[in-house]
Amino acid sequence: MIKHIIIFAILLACNLSPAQKCNKLKEWTNVVLKEFPERNLDKHDYAFVKRVAFNLFSDEYFEPYFKKPFDKLYKMQQTGFEKRFEKCKNKDGLTWQANNSLLSYFRDNFGETTKMVLEARKLNNEYNELKNEILQSDISTLDLNKFLNPLRFKYKLLFPSKTDSLINLLTREQEKRKSNTEASRINSIILSINNASTLDKISTIKSGNEWFLSKLSNEQKNIVNQAIQDQTNKVLEVELTAILKTQKSKQYSLYQDIKVIDAESSAFFVKYFDYRLGVDLFEEIITLYKKQHLEVLIANKNEILKRINKSRTKYQLKYIETEYLNFDDKAKYIYYDYFDDTEDKKRFLNFKEALLNEIKRRKDELKI
Repeated sequence: MIKHIIIFAILLACNLSPAQKCNKLKEWTNVVLKEFPERNLDKHDYAFVKRVAFNLFSDEYFEPYFKKPFDKLYKMQQTGFEKRFEKCKNKDGLTWQANNSLLSYFRDNFGETTKMVLEARKLNNEYNELKNEILQSDISTLDLNKFLNPLRFKYKLLFPSKTDSLINLLTREQEKRKSNTEASRINSIILSINNASTLDKISTIKSGNEWFLSKLSNEQKNIVNQAIQDQTNKVLEVELTAILKTQKSKQYSLYQDIKVIDAESSAFFVKYFDYRLGVDLFEEIITLYKKQHLEVLIANKNEILKRINKSRTKYQLKYIETEYLNFDDKAKYIYYDYFDDTEDKKRFLNFKEALLNEIKRRKDELKI
């Protein structure tokens, strides 16, 4: 770059004073300071150097200062050019422009620089066509990726001021579409939730949209979650009311009914446990199961005592104790060894005491 810049200063030597020559160089290259205000121009890599040269020598930035495109200049001898540039550097503070490594890839080689200028001319013409197509179209109908990808990759050598405004314009439209798409899908999800008649359907909607929901803002998540909670409460009210009514109508009296109520209450618990907080019907149904379980145990007390007396090993006795007294080993969240109702609690404790006494008596009898 050093050599080239000096060439252009020499070309104007017959008409410009030394100070004017240096000022012309400064004016030409000052665009780089405007394009990259945060960059330390004394430090640069190949990609940056190439980008600066690609634009400075292009018609748009070169011709206004040197009256003609770079590739239309005569090929002049380069002897003594660096000395001239050094003089400008010392007098006018052209520090970064005179850095000996900046654009060293292109010095002393007009052929390469000319080739680069031709490439820049072609690329800028294509860019202008793309820009016109964007600005003259209804942006809401554009295929955004068709334009964003070239702006970010094909035209990345151009200065930021040329591409950034278009990228920002298209990106805003992209975000707008994304927002509209999200809003539409959120509304669709909420509508599906509001039409869901079972907890299973609500769960399916949640799992089917899990990835999408995870990407939403907290505000959007709260809207969807509130809809889920509201519909869940409605469905729970309907389902639990029906279960409570059905369960109240059931009668358990036979010995085999103990396992039946075990299975039914366990299934109920597994399905509805996650929804239990703040749901009065859940606790009401659990209390009903406990009462019914107690009734069937007491109704079959004699049968259970007979089984104790028929036991021959400590393992058989342990099984009976676990099956009818240690509810934590079976369905610990449902069957507690206490009851909310004082009378039920007293009845259960009496039942428990009778079974434990009989088990102890049988163990003593068997000497185990």
